Amino acid sequence: MKTKLILFYGPGSGSGKSTLSRHIHDVLQQRGVKTKYVAESDVLHLDAFAPYVEEVKKNNPGDVEVLLLSCERFIDACNQSDQVFRSSMH
Repeated sequence: MKTKLILFYGPGSGSGKSTLSRHIHDVLQQRGVKTKYVAESDVLHLDAFAPYVEEVKKNNPGDVEVLLLSCERFIDACNQSDQVFRSSMH
């Protein structure tokens, strides 16, 4: 099965990204889809997102191209797995 990545990215906390992510995760699991929840804090420890984490450390979190490249690297890693990964990033 090809990996699907559902990523919610937006301004600040409190807009419902995590709540929506958990709901989608629950619905997918109820339907028998293998899923893995990846919280924002988990991204700091994923090799694929290292370039984006470096941009955040440089106080440049708005670099969407770096984020998209990191997502592509993450999807490539996921494609070698048998799970659906879902991330909620604030």
